[in-house]
Amino acid sequence: MPRAFLCLPPLLAAIVAVALSLIFASYASSRADEVQREYDAWREREEAKQAETGSTAYERAKIYGTAPNAGVILWLHGCDGINEYSGSLGNWRGHLTKNGFLIVVPNSFAEPRPPAACSAPYRQKSEIYNIRARQSKRAIQELQRKYPDKKLYIWGHSEGAGVANLLDDRVDGIITSGYQCGFRSTAGTRINPDVRLLAIQGTTDRYIQESLRYTSFSSLDRLCEHVFRSQNWRRVVVQGMGHQPDARRRELKKAVNEFLGIKP
Repeated sequence: MPRAFLCLPPLLAAIVAVALSLIFASYASSRADEVQREYDAWREREEAKQAETGSTAYERAKIYGTAPNAGVILWLHGCDGINEYSGSLGNWRGHLTKNGFLIVVPNSFAEPRPPAACSAPYRQKSEIYNIRARQSKRAIQELQRKYPDKKLYIWGHSEGAGVANLLDDRVDGIITSGYQCGFRSTAGTRINPDVRLLAIQGTTDRYIQESLRYTSFSSLDRLCEHVFRSQNWRRVVVQGMGHQPDARRRELKKAVNEFLGIKP
């Protein structure tokens, strides 16, 4: 605090402090309004672009593999979009396509939606989840129509795993990675209890540890015991693994292979 400010009479100092706080509050409010206007303008442009091109998250999907001999995996990307050469998809893409799977990764950013929200305070996260759940349901319908005789799995990572917890569609199995049990802090899920579920979790995943603070449970084990009430749902907890599901971990690859019916 400036020395001159400290030398002011108490009453005058209080008046100056209040005036400064009002100025800062006004600036913050003005900046928030400016950010909102920029977002609204961006959204209008994107809606116009979509109306002109007809592009959607499914039409703009990335596809890996040549044929769905073993089945189709609908991959739901994390908060920052499709990372095909790194992260969860980069870790598993080669292994899955080599074993006969076709991987379809819708691009959620192909449609009007809020910008990425990858850190606190997770601005407009609820709206993002709702938009992505609708996108995913459409992708499921399209894939089941296109490949009616093939198995369809969903693999959701991080934010995509949260989206997977909102899907009650009957598919052949759901894998979640980099996410707690259940949707956000609700300690609940919409996944159909008849659908097989494999939740992949690392003991050093800071995002999972952070999510626990918003629940009433003292540990991840207690949360998952509460949520996982179907005999078709199981977890694989990998010691020392962080947010990304590491395909080099033997116990993890074994669990995924068994879940997807991949023979060693």
